[in-house]
Amino acid sequence: IESNDILPVYIQSINAKVVDSWNQAYTKLITHLFWNQKVTVELSNKTERSVSIKDVNFMSPDSILDQLNLKPWQPVDRPVIQSSEIESLKPNDLITEVDYIPVTQWREVIQIIKQHPNQTLDFKVARQLKQIIIPIKIGSTQSIFGSTDGTLPIKHILPKWPKAEIIKSRANIFNSSLLASQRFIDQLNFQVNVLAAILFGYAPISALSGPVGISGMILESLNTNFLVWLYTFAIINISIGIINLLPLPGLDGGQIIIALINRIIGYRITLRWIRLLERIILIFFFILLVKVTLNDIERTLLYYQKQDTIIQ
Repeated sequence: IESNDILPVYIQSINAKVVDSWNQAYTKLITHLFWNQKVTVELSNKTERSVSIKDVNFMSPDSILDQLNLKPWQPVDRPVIQSSEIESLKPNDLITEVDYIPVTQWREVIQIIKQHPNQTLDFKVARQLKQIIIPIKIGSTQSIFGSTDGTLPIKHILPKWPKAEIIKSRANIFNSSLLASQRFIDQLNFQVNVLAAILFGYAPISALSGPVGISGMILESLNTNFLVWLYTFAIINISIGIINLLPLPGLDGGQIIIALINRIIGYRITLRWIRLLERIILIFFFILLVKVTLNDIERTLLYYQKQDTIIQ
């Protein structure tokens, strides 16, 4: 995690359960947080942090980990040019401002470029202890959603992870399948626990996301890489599958329950009652959808307000 310690600080256990990856740490943390309300996080520097669900504001644009001061550490992805087809930008130039907006991360540069297709922006770069302002015409490209995004033919120097953080392993189809199966089971268990915690009132409805929030997740994953995008879609599909298996009329889980009642008890539920229950469930889901969508919109507005404040 990010910390002010000289040595790296790792999460070692969540409620006395050892974790060895961020995937495990996050799923265990959220699951215990929702059900137990309080969680003890043991760190490698021999300290403990007690966090509570009361410390989390689900309407905040900040992630849960940020709010709990357990943000994953990552190497700084500085906007240093590696190569460029634009003559005015040289290798090792450090971009400090784009369109007079200070930038410290490469993703911030890309985000501003995407938002200004076919426009000329002023790039402030640090070159050999000098600050230079260079006007550059942004190109354009068509996104997969049909919108026009800005683009520039430049590459940056990729951040390097410390050697101690890199785990090398040989992968084959058996190991990959085993790992994928374990990831699927972990994610399935995690989502079932989270959904159950919300249904039983241990976590607020605001912890859910609707179409707006899901769209935001997909767009954010597109800004990283294909694997993250694919993983995001996998999580969404698992979520849909779990919801579809809920024992409610109109869903596959409800059809299974009705079939079992007919088969085991011998009591045949009439079509009239089934249709009535389906309408009730449909109304419930519609109200829930409106609620979570409004929450998503509020979170999105808060996020952009925060971004504007940072820029100012």
